[in-house]
Amino acid sequence: MKESGVFERAFAKVNLALNVGGIRADGYHEVTMILQQVDVWDEIDLYKRPRFEASLECNLPYLVKDERNLAVKAVRLLQKTYGIGGVHVRLFKKIPVAAGMAGGSADAAAVLRGASRLYGLDLPDERLMKLAQQLGSDVPYCVIGGTCLAEGRGEKLTRIDPFPEALCILVKPNFGISTPWSYQQYHVTPDNPPADIDGMIEAMKASDLAKSASMMRNQLEKIAVEHYPVLGRIESTMMDLGALGARMTGSGPTVFGIFDDALKAQKALMTLRRQLGRMEIIMCRIGGKDPYHGGQGDLCEKDGRQGADRDTALPENGSEEDFES
Repeated sequence: MKESGVFERAFAKVNLALNVGGIRADGYHEVTMILQQVDVWDEIDLYKRPRFEASLECNLPYLVKDERNLAVKAVRLLQKTYGIGGVHVRLFKKIPVAAGMAGGSADAAAVLRGASRLYGLDLPDERLMKLAQQLGSDVPYCVIGGTCLAEGRGEKLTRIDPFPEALCILVKPNFGISTPWSYQQYHVTPDNPPADIDGMIEAMKASDLAKSASMMRNQLEKIAVEHYPVLGRIESTMMDLGALGARMTGSGPTVFGIFDDALKAQKALMTLRRQLGRMEIIMCRIGGKDPYHGGQGDLCEKDGRQGADRDTALPENGSEEDFES
């Protein structure tokens, strides 16, 4: 007999804009970002287990599955705060790992939502977001997803109009970039100006795709390209193939390009796959008025997922959350 549990989708994000400010009293940088959900997601089933258990299985054999994993930390947080019983997490990863797309944070947020429902807590988003702050800067956003202006460490969130609907090509090189390293290396220079956040919000509100894409900016990108020139070459190739804009997301290394034409995007996808070999390359939908429904899965009876394993492994001794912001 199949075991009944709770199902959640954990959606990835890209940074349409990322401005870096000064260092806060807590040691983190002040940031201002526009975060946009994309339709690439991990799938998570949660099942009740004896009290105090917090276990994880995953389709990727190299992924950390112990107490270092944010999904396990999310279970422990609910056990500590609300006294829930044990939870077994079955995770099928499709979001590229260590990619700057908040994959680990999205998984943690999905576990918070799902375990809350599994044990009948049915916590509102506001409470889940407060808990999520204890797990990482991206986790509160991943609780609600969609399109948000993020400030502070990234935990102060304001809903804004979505990016105009388009196609997005994601290219994840076969290496990771540590988020702490990126911020440690960052320094203000005249040739790395901030994004015009207000102007971009207005362009998105007007559904001006070309202007919105052209205004994308990431102040962590300059230092990343200096150390990994292939990132700049990927961006240039995307632009040559017809992208309206191309940027690195988060601390990298994933580069994403925005396309307004399906045929052009498909040709670009084929060309990139031919030129870039074993890099992870995905085409997906981004933006638009229809929200993605990541957080409100139904009770399910599921016994696994099908799909190919990834070729890319985490850097040695690294956990996904060290490489995702």
